[in-house]
Amino acid sequence: MVKLSLSIPPFKDLRNLCLNTLTQLKRILLAEDDEFDFDLLLNAMSGIDVSFSLDRVTDGEKLLSKLKEEEYDLIFLDVHLPRIDGYECLNEIRKRPELNGLPVIIITTANDGATIHRFFAAGAHAYFSKSYNAAKWQAVLKIILAVDWKKQGLPKTLKEFVIEV
Repeated sequence: MVKLSLSIPPFKDLRNLCLNTLTQLKRILLAEDDEFDFDLLLNAMSGIDVSFSLDRVTDGEKLLSKLKEEEYDLIFLDVHLPRIDGYECLNEIRKRPELNGLPVIIITTANDGATIHRFFAAGAHAYFSKSYNAAKWQAVLKIILAVDWKKQGLPKTLKEFVIEV
């Protein structure tokens, strides 16, 4: 016979833990210059039951400036941005000690191996090839927003890096 000993917190503590997890607001910064892609993302996010605030910048220069002004939980970063491209932005983010652990999710139409390897090596947390299918966008966003990227850390393999649904 096996004897189990469990330590269960009082109901009040469990309830508070659940409420804090469900109501925790995620601050997201989106770097996306394309209006159509922005609308797709916004529509997909509106159907997800997660509390978040979303700020948008339309070029890399504005992204880096915004990161000096405010704190975020997550960045969605397009590869092809005006002024400073996504790759240069990611490198700059990784150089700043206060931003080094900030989760950066790459969202792009570029789906070639060289681009994927480049962002993996530069320290992005995940890579998603944009879809024009709203259901696919929503499925990917549910995955992305459910992960505690700061605890999970950087992926160790390309298979962990690329999000596919």
